[in-house]
This record gives sequence, structure tokens and C-alpha cells, in this order.
Amino acid sequence: MVFLRERDCKDGFILDGFPRTAAQAEALCEILTDMGRRIDMVVDFSVDEEELIKRIVGRRICKNCLMGYNIWFAPPAKEGVCDRCGGELLRREDDSEQTARARFKVYKEQSEELGAYYDAAGKYRKIDGAAGVEEIFEKIEEIIGKK
Repeated sequence: MVFLRERDCKDGFILDGFPRTAAQAEALCEILTDMGRRIDMVVDFSVDEEELIKRIVGRRICKNCLMGYNIWFAPPAKEGVCDRCGGELLRREDDSEQTARARFKVYKEQSEELGAYYDAAGKYRKIDGAAGVEEIFEKIEEIIGKK
């Protein structure tokens, strides 16, 4: 958490995917309190399980330049070939449907606990993570008071 002391975090910061459990949230709260900081808001991007599984299973990455693709949502021009460098596109071993479903099960169990923790503190907002980018952006601006 040392990075939170950096100059670019002076006016705020966003944590993505952390904390994942209520115990981690409590530990984070203690660390931030010691730093004179606090969590203002937690935004949960809610997406249907089947949609998430499709996103995960469809991910591909170029073995050369690491450009990311999704075979359903952002496919390369030529199947299996990177548009940027012509490299081979690979699927990570842990992007199988079975692994994705197991990870999602654990995530759901932990996120319910985490959501309840931040909801009790009045800091939890859930938004539709499958909405369009502009709609999500506007909702986040509303939540953090930019509108």
C-alpha cells in the first residue's frame, strides 16, 4: 500500500479487485486510517454470471505483444492472429469454463460478505456492469459526485 503515499494518489485512488474479503477490507481500513486516508465509495460492477463466463472463456492474448482480444466481443481480423504484430493468439490455461465457474463461485461468496461490510458503512453502490461504457461512466460520475 506504499503506492498510496505517492503524489499521483494525493487527490484519490481507485483499487480494482481489492479488497476481496471483509477481513481484507478491515485490514485496509486500518492501514488507510494510519495514513490519514479512507475509502469513500465502493462500486460493484454487477454482471450476469453467464456473461462473465463468456467474457473469460473468449479471452485471447498475443504471445508476442500481449495485445488482448475476445473472440465474441473484440475479435482479431484473422482468427488466431494478432492484428498488431501477427503473433499467435493464445488462451490462458485458467480461462477454461470450469475454472471460470469455480472462480466465480468463490467471488460471489466473498463479494456478498464484502458488499455487506461496505453497505453497513454506507459506502456501497452496485451498478450494471454490462451497460454501455458511456452509461457506466455517467453512473460512476453520479456516484462520486461529479454530476
